[in-house]
Amino acid sequence: MLTTRASNYLKTLKRRPSIPVKEVETIIRNQGFPVFDSWLDFHERYAGYEDTIGRDLAIWGLVHEDPYWLAPREADIDRELYEETWYITCADVHPSYTYRLTNTGEFLGAPAQSFDTNVERLALGWEFFQTVGGRAMTMTELRAPEFRDIFLNHIKPFLVAEASDNFIRYYMNDTYLISEIVETGDFRQGNVRSNA
Repeated sequence: MLTTRASNYLKTLKRRPSIPVKEVETIIRNQGFPVFDSWLDFHERYAGYEDTIGRDLAIWGLVHEDPYWLAPREADIDRELYEETWYITCADVHPSYTYRLTNTGEFLGAPAQSFDTNVERLALGWEFFQTVGGRAMTMTELRAPEFRDIFLNHIKPFLVAEASDNFIRYYMNDTYLISEIVETGDFRQGNVRSNA
């Protein structure tokens, strides 16, 4: 279940008509690939949404009628030789964005345990920038020793659980939106409101 924040964020996105999930299942099977519930669930819930990434556009979905980057009415699926994990492209967008899902539903873009978690993260950014005056922080600002103190004392208590997982943790208070790489504890990104 998505939070109200994420549901409201999705309402701001344009959504195109998409190929029905049953038809997508048939297309994947006819291509000779296995079909996973996590993939079909993703397509059912998210296919057709338009995600603007800077000047680029990602159209979510596994199979598209008239895509720009993918083959029409085909799923882009592969796996590593001798590995159990399957991968499927989950948006019509330039491949550098790594819009891929594993067969367990893990999202590979900015790694997330699920696409729902990815949507929660997008919604956090959307909500944070609804207020005028927000800006991205530089890596120099994020690495400054004094910012580590600010983080520990004023930001860390504000973990956003629904946007956090075993890859990245997100924190948001009235002034900051910070993401932290779980494995290293390094800051991945930071945003600050200009009143700080």
